[in-house]
Amino acid sequence: MKISQHKLELMEAISNNIQRERQNKHLSQSKLAALCGVSPSCIKNIENAACHINFGVVLFLRICKALSVNPAVLLPMDLLDYSDPQEEPLA
Repeated sequence: MKISQHKLELMEAISNNIQRERQNKHLSQSKLAALCGVSPSCIKNIENAACHINFGVVLFLRICKALSVNPAVLLPMDLLDYSDPQEEPLA
């Protein structure tokens, strides 16, 4: 299944926000990974948006908790208010 441009932009923005917050907290990728219970390569892939990694809500919330941020801080609100009639509904 092809990923829409909008979803790619959304994933990239979330990835950038995670990296920014991690760096602001002076955490290494390895330290954030340990706090989240995942491998450092997982955090690296998320931050680099490598292969357009699609990670779940549970990991997203673990990252928020490890960074001590409200999930809204990591979500690009300008990209969330969007609807494309070409896209399939999430449900």
